[in-house]
Amino acid sequence: MVAIMRRRGVPLRCALVVVSAIASYAMWYTSLSVRPDLLPACLQLWVVALLDDRRARRWTVAAAGVLAALAWLTKLSAVWALLAAVAYLVSRRRRRDALTLVGVFAAVALSLWLTFCALSDGRMLDNLMTLSASGIDGPLSIVKAGVRIVRVAVETAPLMVALTPVSLWVT
Repeated sequence: MVAIMRRRGVPLRCALVVVSAIASYAMWYTSLSVRPDLLPACLQLWVVALLDDRRARRWTVAAAGVLAALAWLTKLSAVWALLAAVAYLVSRRRRRDALTLVGVFAAVALSLWLTFCALSDGRMLDNLMTLSASGIDGPLSIVKAGVRIVRVAVETAPLMVALTPVSLWVT
């Protein structure tokens, strides 16, 4: 990971801070907790790293599509890398690569999704439909969610203020 960041011109101090944070005990403890987000995050970072190379070949774009599909199947909200990669490829006038990425993603995700639905006798789809609407009991839920986001932002503000000198040192 340090090599990828250094190749992109990231200062060594910044690369070491990022790797230290990922390798820390807290990160690994979090990844093994009830809500593990480390695997989809790593898969998505790998997608971005594969496509960041200016000399990316067709097989790397296809591999990025496979990794993006695996990340999405690991956690259904893990779509930011696919969206960022498509935006990046389109902005670089690599529309054919963007279409390849989306096509491979769709083919792998759909085939694995259908396989999992068949193997679970439809329970996977039933769980998705049931859990995707959990906690929503009307239009008032949307307002409550907005209030909750503001409350979390206020609660984490001291941590962000404390980390500001670290981020200034890194950059």
